[in-house]
Amino acid sequence: TSLYSPIDSRDMLKPADFLMLYHFDRKTFRKIVNIGAEAMMDETSCILEAGFNMLQTWWFYASPSYG
Repeated sequence: TSLYSPIDSRDMLKPADFLMLYHFDRKTFRKIVNIGAEAMMDETSCILEAGFNMLQTWWFYASPSYG
């Protein structure tokens, strides 16, 4: 299987392909898993940062010293 980018590989690989990769080519399988893990970590950190900023803003405006 030829891999072009994380999105392409995710779109073109089917579950059976992952099983074949896991069985026959562990190195490529690990690369794909690491790409997915990094993408998930980036998404999670962006969401947490946005949530923290929202909470910080709410806390500032809700504090008794504001106004």
